[in-house]
Amino acid sequence: GAEGEPHKPLIDDEEAVQQSDDWIRKKMDNLSPEEATQLRQQFGLKDHHRRVITGILIVYVVACVGLPLWNVSETTCYEGTPWERHMPFFVVLLFAKGYE
Repeated sequence: GAEGEPHKPLIDDEEAVQQSDDWIRKKMDNLSPEEATQLRQQFGLKDHHRRVITGILIVYVVACVGLPLWNVSETTCYEGTPWERHMPFFVVLLFAKGYE
């Protein structure tokens, strides 16, 4: 909404939302352990994926901050940073998107 207005939920009917939540909980409670594990594997983000993605984010932030500082002596107001110095950013971006 506009600035200062409270956020409007997608579904106004709290009873309908509660019924939907209850229905989902009942379905989940009735799943066999194998079905529950299969759903978690299919839709869940595994811990090692979360760690790798966090690591990639850290490498990207370090590259975005550290590489420009490292190249400050070669950067000019007229030509900017040499194109070769942009390759580490590109490699990190390709790796991140490829893993994603």
